[in-house]
Amino acid sequence: MAHSAAPQPCGHKQYVYTCPAKNALLAICRKARAICRSTDQDKPLAVLLHRLNPVLRGWCEYFRPGVSSKTFGYLGHLAWGQVIKWLRRKHPHAGWKWLNRRYCNGAWRGWPQDGETTLLAPGSISTTRYRYRGAAIPSPWDHPPMAFRRALNEACGEPVAQ
Repeated sequence: MAHSAAPQPCGHKQYVYTCPAKNALLAICRKARAICRSTDQDKPLAVLLHRLNPVLRGWCEYFRPGVSSKTFGYLGHLAWGQVIKWLRRKHPHAGWKWLNRRYCNGAWRGWPQDGETTLLAPGSISTTRYRYRGAAIPSPWDHPPMAFRRALNEACGEPVAQ
């Protein structure tokens, strides 16, 4: 994750915004492109979507806490384009109107689907900011090794140092 400090709009305080790093975005773009290129065109669209959707969903869930909604929209645009390119390779003599009616239910810029399987729209995934961690933050006063030594000494009958 990349961090950037930006001033508050009406003040001088600096806030740290956490957003996906450019290298992470490039990696998921390359992975989506590789999945679309490696899936055979003789397979149905559902096979491609079953391979691509978990990768997109996992990446979006990982980067969900932070300022990521514009990045998710860009990723959705890229994934949509890759799937449409795959469909054009699958049906080289078909026009856009036919592809749109066949795979996108006739909606302009509709998400490709095959039966019940639809391409995941990363732009529709909501982000969470300032994730509450509560008890997950480790306390500096808890020392599991010391507790283990005390329990071991008590089990052996040796005196316990306080």
